[in-house]
Amino acid sequence: MSTTTTPITPEIDQYISSLFSEEDSLLQTLRKEAEEFRIPAISIGTIQARFLSVYLRSMGAIKGIEIGSLGGYSAISILRSLPNDGHLHCFELNPEYASFMERQIDKAGFKNNCSIYIGDASSTLTSLPKDELFDFVFIDANKGAYVDYLHQTFPLLKKGGVIIADNTLAWGDIAKTDVSNTVASIQEFNLAMKAHSGFLTTLVPLGDGMTIGVKL
Repeated sequence: MSTTTTPITPEIDQYISSLFSEEDSLLQTLRKEAEEFRIPAISIGTIQARFLSVYLRSMGAIKGIEIGSLGGYSAISILRSLPNDGHLHCFELNPEYASFMERQIDKAGFKNNCSIYIGDASSTLTSLPKDELFDFVFIDANKGAYVDYLHQTFPLLKKGGVIIADNTLAWGDIAKTDVSNTVASIQEFNLAMKAHSGFLTTLVPLGDGMTIGVKL
């Protein structure tokens, strides 16, 4: 039995990618069009998309929240994991990105399964239905607001629901002490998730790290 994490070398990363990720023509085209539209290439990777698909299907997720949607790559990956009556509420700060994403969501056939909110999620999260509880929250937005998103969305999660946050290895700097404000914010978030009495939490070293908390 191993007591340490096996380092993910480029060779191992390629092995995982070759077996456990796939990107169809729609998502490939989305990536290309997003680049042409000058949307930053900071969406989740194909391996992370597969992980989200497996995880959300395994828990029977139906309704969820995505904070930070960019061009819609992760949203489409998530929507494909939900049943026909599933619904994803997407929060995107940039109106041009949100418009691009809306077109991509429509092209993917999920127009009726997705609601898009434009603006700072710290404010627009209040637009969510007051009488609904959600199965999951996926956070991949302003790193400085991760802790705020945690506290805002915790009451919206049903028991057994999950928060999944991306970039929680902070581009390899998470264990350092002399760090930028952005990395310090991610460190604060990881500590807040660990200390939160309402979550059972772990960090999956996939991609740039995904911190996952299950609501108790």
